[in-house]
This record gives sequence, C-alpha cells and structure tokens, in this order.
Amino acid sequence: MLDDVTAAPPDPILGLSAAFADDPNPHKINLGVGEYRDDDGSTPVLASVRAAETRVVAATTTKRYLPIDGTPEYGRAVRSLLFGDDEPALHQRCATVQAPGGTGAAKTGGNYAASLVPQAEGIENGCDQVVFLDAVDKKWVEELGGMNLFFVFDDGSVITPPLTGTILPGITRESLIQLLREEGLKVREEPYSIDQWRADATEGRLLETMACGTAAVVTPVGTVLGPDGEFTIGGGGIGQMTHKIREKLVGIQKGAIEDTHGWTVTLD
Repeated sequence: MLDDVTAAPPDPILGLSAAFADDPNPHKINLGVGEYRDDDGSTPVLASVRAAETRVVAATTTKRYLPIDGTPEYGRAVRSLLFGDDEPALHQRCATVQAPGGTGAAKTGGNYAASLVPQAEGIENGCDQVVFLDAVDKKWVEELGGMNLFFVFDDGSVITPPLTGTILPGITRESLIQLLREEGLKVREEPYSIDQWRADATEGRLLETMACGTAAVVTPVGTVLGPDGEFTIGGGGIGQMTHKIREKLVGIQKGAIEDTHGWTVTLD
C-alpha cells in the first residue's frame, strides 16, 4: 500500500521558509516561521518566558506518564486503523508511542484543532465552550476549551486541576494562583470530578467557577450542560471573586495597578 503513495505537493505556508532561504535580498524578513528571531537567526528566550518557566517547574509536583510504548492494545488498534490488518509495514517497520495527553502540556496547534468538533457541537446546543475530562477515567475535569479552570468554595478555598502532563501550564493560571492566595484564599491543585462539580454547585458549597487564558483573561462559568441535564454555579453570572481577580489582573497588565510581582516589562 505504501509503495503506491505519491508525495504531496509542497505546503504553501511551510514553503515560505524555503523561499526565504533562497531569497538573496539582504533586507528580507521571514514572516512564516511563527517565532521571534534576532539578527543572527537565533530564537532568544525572553526574560518573561524564562521567569514563567521557572515558576511552572517549581510548582509542578508530579508527572503521570505511561511508559513510552503506552497501552499495547491501544497501539495495535491505532496501527490497524491507520494501515489495515494486512499491511506488511504494520509488523515490519511500524511502532507506536503514547503519553496521557500527547502534547496536552504544550501550546501546539493540534491541541486547539482537536477541540473544534466538540466546540461546534457545544454551540449547536447553545453553549459557549466545552469542558474536557481526563482520557483515562473520563471523570476528572481538566480544561474549558483551551482555558484553565478554578473553583471557588464557601469555606475560602479554591481548587484548580493539577498539572499532570495533560493540562497546559498557562501563565494566566499561575498568575491567578498567586493573586487568589494574596486575597487570603487557600488554593489547592488537586483532581476535581464532574460529579463533584455538580454536587457542590447544587448544594451551594461552590460559589463560583472561573476560567482563565491569554485571550479571555478571566471569565465566569455560569451554567454547565451535559447528558444528565444542567446545573448552575452561584447566581449564574460573574461572581464577586471572579470580578475582583479579573479587574486586578487586567489592571496590572495595563499599568493601572502597581505590579509588585515583576510580571510586566516596560518597552522604550
């Protein structure tokens, strides 16, 4: 089967880098690489990125990865689906590696692409976003679309799902953890199930749920719709703490509130 596969035409986007390399113009600028480069062609590590990565590493307590070969049964099923059971390459030169989230802990286009179909289904059902559960037990809340989640309780505590390799360690997530602790709240990074989310919201223990990300900054989650019906968190709108944390973070970003954390950089 593979002997009959012809090469695909060059990708028009990725081909820009090859065209850039062939262009003799000394003042050329490569707009297709998708990254910052200095005059020497190197990609520098910004001080803000280095500081963020240091904080993320310091806060990480576990990496729940499978062995590189993953679950053998799953690997065989994937190879069979891709190549067919009768393909010689299936046994001769085909190998499968596996991790719990694939690139779930990295900011790659594939993470967002995988959410497009569920997102479309959510919109058809009148929802703004889609909640993703873990792929193993299918009950632990992980992310809301491409955003991290925080759950604020009536006892002054906050839960956010832990970084186990399947969740993006967002810098907005890290900022919220620090700001919430400065407000006197006890933030715990621990698993939180969809069933517990429903129970806590229904019984009034859960006051607010907020999602955070680069574009949305901080936004409330008012109602959750699923196969078992829907439930509402608090009053269904933006909660007091969600509003306060959003205003504080946006204020720091815009310079209206003093940055005491060293998060912002003044550009001349």
